[in-house]
Amino acid sequence: MARSSSLSIFIFLLIFMLYVCMAQENNQVGYARCKSNFVCGNRINVAYPFWGDHHSGDSNSRPEYCGLPGYKLVCVNGDVAEIEISGESYRVLEINTESQVMNITSKEFLDDNDACPAKYPIANFSSTSFNYGPDVEQLTLYFDCSRFNPPKNFTYRFNCQMNNSTGASSTGASDSYFWFTRNFGIISPDFSSCSKTVNVQVMSEALAGLINNPETLPKVIKQGFNVTYLSTESGNNMDSCSTCTSSGGTCGYDTAAKNPTCFRAAKSAKSRNKKIIIDINKNNHHDLEAFFKTHGSLAPKRYSFKDVKKMTNSFKVKLGQGGYGSVFKGKLPDGRLVAVKVLFSNFESNNSGVEFINEVASISRTSHVNIVTLLGFCFDKRNKRALIYEFMPNGSLEKYIYGEKKATSESDPAFGWETLYQLAIEIARGLEYLHRGCTTRILHFDIKPHNILLDEDFHAKISDFGLARLCLEKESFISMSGARGTAGYIAPEVFNRNFGGVSSKSDVYSYGMMVLEMVGGRKNIDVKVGVDHPSQLYFPHMIYDRIKLNRDLGLHGIVTEERELAAKKMIIVGLWCIQTNPLSRPSMSKVLEMLEGSVEALEIPPKPFLSSPPRSPQLSISSSTSAQISVSTMK
Repeated sequence: MARSSSLSIFIFLLIFMLYVCMAQENNQVGYARCKSNFVCGNRINVAYPFWGDHHSGDSNSRPEYCGLPGYKLVCVNGDVAEIEISGESYRVLEINTESQVMNITSKEFLDDNDACPAKYPIANFSSTSFNYGPDVEQLTLYFDCSRFNPPKNFTYRFNCQMNNSTGASSTGASDSYFWFTRNFGIISPDFSSCSKTVNVQVMSEALAGLINNPETLPKVIKQGFNVTYLSTESGNNMDSCSTCTSSGGTCGYDTAAKNPTCFRAAKSAKSRNKKIIIDINKNNHHDLEAFFKTHGSLAPKRYSFKDVKKMTNSFKVKLGQGGYGSVFKGKLPDGRLVAVKVLFSNFESNNSGVEFINEVASISRTSHVNIVTLLGFCFDKRNKRALIYEFMPNGSLEKYIYGEKKATSESDPAFGWETLYQLAIEIARGLEYLHRGCTTRILHFDIKPHNILLDEDFHAKISDFGLARLCLEKESFISMSGARGTAGYIAPEVFNRNFGGVSSKSDVYSYGMMVLEMVGGRKNIDVKVGVDHPSQLYFPHMIYDRIKLNRDLGLHGIVTEERELAAKKMIIVGLWCIQTNPLSRPSMSKVLEMLEGSVEALEIPPKPFLSSPPRSPQLSISSSTSAQISVSTMK
């Protein structure tokens, strides 16, 4: 009986070891096969979540386990990529991995010389992980409209000899029309007599030309439209893949378990020093201590809590309070005045342990005249934590825009339009440095007037790096779990990945919203205005209409031409910065160039049609919901 039991155990262990060996072998094969990109022609060169093959079956193919279901690409004739979405075949014109946007068009339209293909694709994008991009508009095509009586000078018609497969009869050129789904202030004709309608998607930027030149309809349709992929709402995103690649693995898909997986090389652990990943158990003090031991050379001077209590005179002068703690005035032994930010001791409060490490790790890497200086920090075994900054005697910017000091600042020559304009430039310089200038690239993710401090000469310094992210390589986009920032300043792509990838352009958006508040002297979304004045409810839209029509700006204190030019530059730059599509926003280097150049050289941008979520208790986001800081980049 004993021998039988021993034999059973031996067989079990043998099977188990064989299973482990097979799993390791499969892992190695997956790593080797999925490490190579899918390449098709000169335009398509992509990795996860895409996979697929070439009709020639060459080495550029990626097996099914290298990508997600629904992301199969086929390379036709070595240079044409195609994808199937909801049973319809589309030609892939371009894939932007930075913003997670794919430009596609129907094969039917490419194969025909007019806007009347033999078959119209009717893909149901709602059942896939693809979504229409924010820069996509919809047109409606009307066929078999022999009884339609068009208005005088109606030009939105096109040539179309229809066949039975479209569902419309074979009629002449005058019986086919198109119209815009979005309301442009033009009364829509009555198309009810037309027997066939089809909706097609086109790029927003092409609409203006189409309105003036209706004959360009086939060309506009063939240019395709954008779809976003791997949005948070779709249930899949790049967070897990970023964690995998940052630890030396390559991303794939477990076809049996139907889950994303990570293939690793046998010695992939050695590559982990290329990127930093900080995993924090919110209830574990030792993880924080380990971080400071590992990265101690990067941190400023460490103080005991006894030192902190002494420098603040037992926390006698309170300067303010925020979401993570209180700020007190203090003095170092050498006589320098400091602002001491004492964080809440409860680790589970708002992920404050994560924010604490973020702030120390990011700001300690900076040295710039427009970045506040971190002079020291405190962290002890009793969870006492504090950050010690240089003291800014004039407080934060919001007090001078719409806070307690606004009334005096409007008549104060030290804080007029000239000062506001100079502050906008200084803040832009600080952000440009964070994005490009320092050794480790930093994204701030909480740019707002409250986090801009003013020294004794009213020079700006960016502060509060609790939500910042570090990028050790040239960043394309950043993978993030949950939204971060302050409602009213959050870029659309941060709270909804359908608008593109999160990058330095997300800081640009926040900067633009802040600059417009500096111009308007109020919050951009002013709920106090009320429904009786809806045009004044959202300041960027109101000021856009005024500057577009060259009307009086209606701003207080503009009494000279110089002030008006400064205000116009700030407005135009701010409007460029809050464009919904991240790719349409300028970099901070370009922002500086625009602010310091002539106003005549500035082009008025398209009207932004989406804002950050309004300020409400439900949408006041002050920290990431994730307990893991995954500092990584994707190529």
